[in-house]
Amino acid sequence: KYTSAESAVNMINDGTESTANFMDRIYDAAQRSRQPFLAMAQSVASLKNAANDVFKNNNELLAFDETLQKMFSVSHVNSDYAQMATTQLTQALSVGALRGQDYHSVVSEAPIIKQAIMQYTGMSSGEIKQAADAGQLSAELVKNSVLAYMDEINKKLNETPRTFSNVMDEFKSVVDKAMVPVYQQLTQFAN
Repeated sequence: KYTSAESAVNMINDGTESTANFMDRIYDAAQRSRQPFLAMAQSVASLKNAANDVFKNNNELLAFDETLQKMFSVSHVNSDYAQMATTQLTQALSVGALRGQDYHSVVSEAPIIKQAIMQYTGMSSGEIKQAADAGQLSAELVKNSVLAYMDEINKKLNETPRTFSNVMDEFKSVVDKAMVPVYQQLTQFAN
């Protein structure tokens, strides 16, 4: 899993930093957002692959994914459902808009995303639903809404108690990070 995640991140790295450094920053973001490290690395890579034109650089991409993952943590979405919702959001961004059924699926897992869009656009819940059904929630609007919600979500996450699942995800991430040299040696041996 580590080799696959590292390879995926290497392929989308914008070249402003080494892949190892980018992986370290993804690990830190995963810890701050209470999400599994390797799942977040895959999520970052998937977002960039699917919505390449939406994100300007590694920093914006990572900030978006970290904020998104924090939204899932605040909403107490377990990591499996967070990955599914991220996949749906990624697919929507790849076509340039968060439309109807994709919008409803994503918002059902993390209603806080709707709050971010409402706060950013000033639209009501009903207006957002109509815009989604009409295909008018552009990828750029969704990205900007999530990024604009960063300070708010950080406050909410600080007020949200950790769950046992969060603690286990963080522990697994620490183990995965500590095992990186071993994973790299095994990969070299296998190749």
